[in-house]
Amino acid sequence: MNANDASPEYTNFIEILCQRAEKTPDQVAYLFLGDGENVTHRLNYAEIDQQARAIARLLLAQGSPGDRVLLAYGFGLDFIPAFFGSLYAGMIAVPLPEPRATLERWLGIQQACQASLALGSGSFIKQLREKYPADSPLRQLTWLATDQPLEEGIGLDPSKDIDGNSPAFLQYTSGSTGAPKGVVVSHDNMIDNARTMQAAFNDIDEEKGFSWLPFYHDMGLTGGMLQPMFLGVPMMFMSPLHFLQRPRRWLQAISRYRITSCGAPDFAYKLCTQKIRPEQMESWDLSCWQQAMVGAEPVQAETLAQFSDHFGPCGFNENAFFPGFGMAEATLFMAGRDKQYPVTTCRVDAQALTRHEVVPLAADTSDQTYRFVSNGITYGSHRLLIVDPKTHTLCTPDQVGELWFQGGNKALGYWNDPLQTEKTFQAYLADGTGPFLRTGDLGFRVDGELYITGRLKDVIIIRGCNYYPQDLELAVEQSDPALRPAGGVAFSVTTEGAEQLVILQEIERTALRKADPKVLMRTIQSALSTTFGLSAAHIVLLKPGSVLRTSSGKVRRRDCREAFLAGDMVSL
Repeated sequence: MNANDASPEYTNFIEILCQRAEKTPDQVAYLFLGDGENVTHRLNYAEIDQQARAIARLLLAQGSPGDRVLLAYGFGLDFIPAFFGSLYAGMIAVPLPEPRATLERWLGIQQACQASLALGSGSFIKQLREKYPADSPLRQLTWLATDQPLEEGIGLDPSKDIDGNSPAFLQYTSGSTGAPKGVVVSHDNMIDNARTMQAAFNDIDEEKGFSWLPFYHDMGLTGGMLQPMFLGVPMMFMSPLHFLQRPRRWLQAISRYRITSCGAPDFAYKLCTQKIRPEQMESWDLSCWQQAMVGAEPVQAETLAQFSDHFGPCGFNENAFFPGFGMAEATLFMAGRDKQYPVTTCRVDAQALTRHEVVPLAADTSDQTYRFVSNGITYGSHRLLIVDPKTHTLCTPDQVGELWFQGGNKALGYWNDPLQTEKTFQAYLADGTGPFLRTGDLGFRVDGELYITGRLKDVIIIRGCNYYPQDLELAVEQSDPALRPAGGVAFSVTTEGAEQLVILQEIERTALRKADPKVLMRTIQSALSTTFGLSAAHIVLLKPGSVLRTSSGKVRRRDCREAFLAGDMVSL
């Protein structure tokens, strides 16, 4: 997203909200499709500001600046004034996963950040009291309902007193396992990230944004909610459940409401290609869609090509794709497509890649290759280095290494976790240069373009060779139409001291009755052998929906591995 009215003098988001409420009070900022298709709620800048001030007054009557505030909302616009109200009060907002999340996850977050205050709707608070006993830790919180008449927060304007380096909110990533880790994002981080994204994306006249990603997801909160506020452009939302139930609602909304900017993970584009039939999109016009961001997980070249072919007849332009790389630990954005050029891809030798070596090949080469999509370049003063994770020295251009980041949107660390903060956020090169954020992601550069190969901890090592799980998963799903796209998981297990490959793969619902499991297993083994010279020790064929995912749809590989070892993944 981009716009021309975002002043470089802004120092925090409360100042931005105050000025927008003063200069353009009646301008609609956010809209919500309550049924997934029609606008049922909307907020202008004056309403957000008034409600946020009232919520801040309510919070300050119960707590003090610096307190952590849990935000317990389903997907809707009520979250927005609650978030800004927490900032108005000088408190630290803590978005929670949707109410359907497990109680243990909420308790883990509450105990980790030591929150004593929580905001939610009156009906939800009533349900909470009815469902859980009085001695439940969540019941011990001071719960405040924000959908009831509140006293006005007149005279409350802390924007000039905000310390830019102070925490604004805690981002608990959706894929966290074990003890929750809250990324501490400061007011300065938010502004730097917003300015960087503004520089990265194209200028668009009459820009309109759209998102179905949840607010507790970094791409949904920072990219979906905060960036439009920074730019002063309208933003429309839809529940992620409405998208997952009927993916066509997403593209239907883009066509109907003339959306210009919208992003999602790779799996969403793949799901639309798979689920939306030609007759369902006959009346659509997607020519308005000028920026189609792709992030939050590795971007597959096949996904972009298939989506472009499928929706090209509706006016979708493949040059709208904007692959990017980011993570909560950097507030959101670290790199993105060079807007001066089309999306770039690179073919490399698959066998060399197992040795973490980069050997680019000609575009028309097909055997023993893997095609990567560029995640673009860095912007402004930001730096992304390719570093050997063992020696902490810079990699040569023909090596895969860990991505180390440096920039003004690098978060402060993990809340109340100094050891992990030092390990992740305070990394130094062998020559003393730093500090850098260790992303845990692996990648390489070709001609200045950044390519992501996978996660450091997800890399599968068999017989001394390195394999990236998404490469194996893609080869498997493409081996037979009966195998569900984006429905596979690859990992390794140790048996008698040796690493063995395990493949979990969902079968298409339409193929469940007629598919022959033995034939599919042979097909999978053939694909692995032909492309990678590998043989899977275990292949588990699953019903659709069996693979464990995060709230944003990303595969939870480690949790799938644990479920497999526990015997919870049973083949058809």
